[in-house]
Amino acid sequence: MSAEERRVRHREAQRKFMMSKRARIAQLRLIIRGLERQTQFVKAMRECDDLRRENEQLRAVWQLRTQLFSPSDLQFHTIDLPVSPMCSALLEEDDESADLDMSELLEQQLLMAVDD
Repeated sequence: MSAEERRVRHREAQRKFMMSKRARIAQLRLIIRGLERQTQFVKAMRECDDLRRENEQLRAVWQLRTQLFSPSDLQFHTIDLPVSPMCSALLEEDDESADLDMSELLEQQLLMAVDD
């Protein structure tokens, strides 16, 4: 085998290696993007749960105050604060949709990441 043939074969082997390496990197990037979205989703769910618990506590305190004090004693003004769309959607869900399997939600997020 001549030196030129060896170089051609070596270049072809290098080209195949680089193509497979690029394909693997693209796959890993998709996986990373999906995991990042899953992480964001889990953080948002945790934040919504924390806000829901805090809301329940505040409602309990408010109910206790209204039972203990007359309306004239309560000089509070209500303020409407913005709620994130994800949290408001979760708060408005009925109990059946709240029981969705977490793995199904994560799978949907991963599929959305792959579609991008």
